[in-house]
Amino acid sequence: MRIGSKGRAAAMTLTVLAGSLTAFVASSGPAMAGCDIFNYDVVEPLGSTWYVPIATRAGKYNASSSTAALTFTLSTTSTKSTTWSASAGGSVGWGIAKVEAKIGRDVTTSIARGTTVTDPMNVPGKRYGYVEAKAEYHRYAIYQYQMTPKCTGRYIKTYGSLDAIITAPFFSECITSTAGGCTPRP
Repeated sequence: MRIGSKGRAAAMTLTVLAGSLTAFVASSGPAMAGCDIFNYDVVEPLGSTWYVPIATRAGKYNASSSTAALTFTLSTTSTKSTTWSASAGGSVGWGIAKVEAKIGRDVTTSIARGTTVTDPMNVPGKRYGYVEAKAEYHRYAIYQYQMTPKCTGRYIKTYGSLDAIITAPFFSECITSTAGGCTPRP
C-alpha cells in the first residue's frame, strides 16, 4: 500500500457523505419544493336519498295457489327532472357530468310523462301485490378546491348542488292478503 492512499480514500468518502448530507438537508428542509398549485373539483353527497312518485300505484291479485310472476305495466303521470341550483356557474349537464365522473353513478336527466314502465313481481298465491313507480333522488354538492404548495386542499367556491335522479323508475313493492291493504315503501 502506498502512503497517502488511505488519506485520499477517507477524503473521497467524506466528500461523498457531505454531498449526500447536503442533498438530504436540501430535500427535507424548508427549501422543499412541495406540491404544484392546481384547482380541482370535489363532489360530495348531501343528506339522504328520497323518492318521488311518477305513476299511480297499481295492484293485482294472484288467484292461483302458487307463487306467480305478475307483470305491472304503468304509465308515468308526471315529468321529473334532475335539477341544478347554481351558486357560481355550471349547468345541469355540467353537474351531471361531474357527479357521474366523481361518484361513478349514472344520472338520469329526466323521465317524461306518459312513459311506459314495467315491473315483474313474484306474488305468492292468494295474495295481492302492489307496485308504485318512483324516481330515486340524491343531492350532490360540487365545490372547487386548490392544491396549495404545502400539499393541502384550500376551498375556493361552491358551484352549486345537483338534485340527481339516480334511478328511474325505482319500483316500490308490497304484498298483502287484503285488497288495498299495503302501501309500497320506500
